[in-house]
Amino acid sequence: MKRPQAAVVAATHRFGSAARGIRRGMRLPLLLFVLLLTLSCARKAIEPKYIFLLTLDTTRADAVNLTPGNSDTPHLAALAARGRTWSQAFALTPITLPSHLNMLYSLPPHRLKVYNNGQIQEIPHPSLSQLLKSKGYHGAAAISLGVLKKDFGTAKGFDSYAENFRPNLWYRTAAEVNRDAFAALERFRNRKTFFWFHYSDPHEPYYPPRFSEKFRILLDGREIHSHLSTDQPRVQVDFMAPPGKTRLTLETEIPREFQGPGETRVRFISYQDFLLTPETGAAEMIGLKIPSHWRRTRNKRQANYLASRFRSPLEITNSDSEPRRVRVSFIYRMLEHPDSRPGLYREQVHYMDSQIGLLLKKIREHGMMDDAVFLVIGDHGEGLGEYRRHYGHIHYLNPVYTRVPLILAGKGIASAPPSADPVSTLDVAPTLLRVAGCPVPEFMDGLSLLDPIPFRRIILETYSPEAYFDAFSIVNAPWQIIHYPGHSDDKIELIQMQNDPLGIDNRFEDCPDPKMKSELYNAVLKLSRALIASKGRPGKIDPRHEEMLKSLGYL
Repeated sequence: MKRPQAAVVAATHRFGSAARGIRRGMRLPLLLFVLLLTLSCARKAIEPKYIFLLTLDTTRADAVNLTPGNSDTPHLAALAARGRTWSQAFALTPITLPSHLNMLYSLPPHRLKVYNNGQIQEIPHPSLSQLLKSKGYHGAAAISLGVLKKDFGTAKGFDSYAENFRPNLWYRTAAEVNRDAFAALERFRNRKTFFWFHYSDPHEPYYPPRFSEKFRILLDGREIHSHLSTDQPRVQVDFMAPPGKTRLTLETEIPREFQGPGETRVRFISYQDFLLTPETGAAEMIGLKIPSHWRRTRNKRQANYLASRFRSPLEITNSDSEPRRVRVSFIYRMLEHPDSRPGLYREQVHYMDSQIGLLLKKIREHGMMDDAVFLVIGDHGEGLGEYRRHYGHIHYLNPVYTRVPLILAGKGIASAPPSADPVSTLDVAPTLLRVAGCPVPEFMDGLSLLDPIPFRRIILETYSPEAYFDAFSIVNAPWQIIHYPGHSDDKIELIQMQNDPLGIDNRFEDCPDPKMKSELYNAVLKLSRALIASKGRPGKIDPRHEEMLKSLGYL
């Protein structure tokens, strides 16, 4: 049984005085504790044959419409109508790898010592999948982002772990994930199984998979490479440069809907980490002239170019009398105008929902639905220009980046009105363990969503070097306080989430409750000092993983 104080204040009990400051004023009466623990012990496990964890990457809470019959996300809404939802569910960190590890281990980043994508860290605890094996569950997973590859410890305990990325591309569409998911359903349909399927379509690039336009490389007019112009691959092409001058043309077809009578809604073509590499011994014989419309961005380590035109002719000079082999390589991106992103993002969420609908249909066809439990949760949110005109995630902890959808439905889960209890990604593993009838280990910080949730504060964190700076937050509903120690100004933000669900307005100067503000201010400063002091040094990223992170836009 989980210790009472750990149940009340998740993720802080290891940090001495800082944690004690956060707990102050939050002890529940002993009688209430006894009641909660008695209910917890008395509740019978559901023990379904199939457990499904569906994680929705980069999916903010307000992107998922759970109103029955809506046309935005109808399949998730239909699933939610069969169970329970939480309106105040938080991801502890807006970074994919540590956020998923939070779910699989019920431990926050500062205890896992995994702060960023690309980090490899040996975790000395059994994962959710390994623990479910004690109740006879097999494990099958399919992921859609390279940052969750088995290299990073997410595959522990799974019998099947499908990655299947296309060459030089580190993300997959929901349809590609479903191909592996359907195969897993077929393989494990008659066996107790824990399924984890990860969908990341709302993640950048925001382009839905309906576009068919191409990016091409032409060598003196002859095509030597092509891919979808909406993809973001690492391009690497070898060719023979004949003596004299050769024209290498990089050409992007722009999807029709991004073109109009005025300016196109695609702003630039990005060629990141651009290299033209002659074969060994030919470096002095090969010259390159880049187009005048290319603009080099500030980066000392690599050559990054933005092209303002969609057709870029490069002139290559071979001063030798013989043809020489040359390699051109770069990470390609078509960069849309920021104003296009909210609409594209919503379309990607709708597409993801449609594919989840196909997954649910396949589960029904296999006769698995009536003996299944589903937990659906976002791994973090996404800014679309609302806060500091910032697009993306990672750097900030405001609700637009950390509040996520959460659905629990299926066998033995009674439908109920939406809950406003503060919950988090820490609660995923304890909930699914309780569903399966497994004991929840002492090391886990989260609570089971099957039990009454006491009032608690939730600790959020994000870390450099992937984030601009380390940052820390306490969610004390309906308030949230955020400390950005490395920010030049506005180091402290106080958000009134009830009236400001995205966390855009800083109420620190005009807070109507000075006592509460003072308490939260002191608590978050102590928390920041404790977590910064405990932070381990992230190891050096493997060059292969660094290239993947660049391709996904993280570096």
